[in-house]
Amino acid sequence: MGSDPFARSRGRLHTEHPPSDRGAPADLVTASGKLPKLRNTYSESLDCATMYHTEAMTRSHRQRECARDRYRALTDCFCPSGPKVRSISVSLTARLDRAVGLPAAYRSIDAALVGLLVAALAACYATGMAFPAVAAVALAGFGLEYAVSGVVTDGLFRGLELAEEAPLPFRRTVDELADDLGVATPAVVVDRESAGGVNVLGDGDRAALVASAPLVERLDEAALRAVVAHELAHLALGHLHRVPAREAVAHVVGLAACWLLVLRRLDPRLALLAGGAFLLVGVARSNGVNVLLYVVASGGAVVLVRALAARASRLEECHADDVAVAATSARDFCTGLYAVGGLGDADDAVAGGSPFAARRTRLERLVAEHPSIEARLARQGLTPDDVADGAPLERPADD
Repeated sequence: MGSDPFARSRGRLHTEHPPSDRGAPADLVTASGKLPKLRNTYSESLDCATMYHTEAMTRSHRQRECARDRYRALTDCFCPSGPKVRSISVSLTARLDRAVGLPAAYRSIDAALVGLLVAALAACYATGMAFPAVAAVALAGFGLEYAVSGVVTDGLFRGLELAEEAPLPFRRTVDELADDLGVATPAVVVDRESAGGVNVLGDGDRAALVASAPLVERLDEAALRAVVAHELAHLALGHLHRVPAREAVAHVVGLAACWLLVLRRLDPRLALLAGGAFLLVGVARSNGVNVLLYVVASGGAVVLVRALAARASRLEECHADDVAVAATSARDFCTGLYAVGGLGDADDAVAGGSPFAARRTRLERLVAEHPSIEARLARQGLTPDDVADGAPLERPADD
């Protein structure tokens, strides 16, 4: 039972074919001599294949890490303020962008702002405010914002009459880009008092593009063309007329919150005066005191509304970035964007105030209307180091 049933067969095989080369064919003897060499060659090939596979896996891992880093930077485009806020930002903006695209994303946020507006007015009516008063609150908020915006725009256009006309090559560049983007060519002027940046004023047939003299003189033609394309993209996409509407929603929601917290407990005439003062302070936020009164009187509601409006504005900036890149190139646009941000003009419409993430305060991270430059470069697959040499400026030092 314990014997090996195959022992006899193996013995017969060993007897018939003894382990000797005598009597074996010459080619078989030669092949058996080469067998160790073949084994070595196979082992070396296997080692090489293993090494290449390991390198490929390492390279794939690095690519995944780079993609993850770029994704994190992309989420900073919407809210660069830390892990907790980043997770909220992804759910509100980045995921919405991936699901429906940039235009539908910021329009969805605008729809949410309209919902907040309706809810605020309904809360006023439910807590005792008469319907005519509710309508007056809405009309006052929107009317005052649009009136002040119109007055400010008119004043700026009157000031442009004294500005220096742009050089002919620059005007030709603006004309070509406007034709490519399908918008009317705006008036083009150069501002020698501005530190840097490019701005578009007005909308439709009454529009003007204002570029700072340092930027026009120091930035190379391709990068300057890309920056101008970004601003003209806002005209082509109809972004500019949404700005006063979002501001007006913040005023009305803030006034409704002020009513719920304080005004409904006051005498009607005193409440009317206080409400009017709130709107004036909100529209004319020219100093820190006005801003503080505006925020405190609304119980912080205006901060939440402006933070939501800022998300829509950042999405619009990303949309204009993509249009500018399509009209020029990613490197040219990112070089121009980096240069504009380095000039540090608070009124610039391309990079925005405090454009670099490292310099932003917590409040700026919440309500800034422009994504950080680092995040905008990351969307195009570049970093500040990639474009710093092309910009006629030194990289800003981190604070």
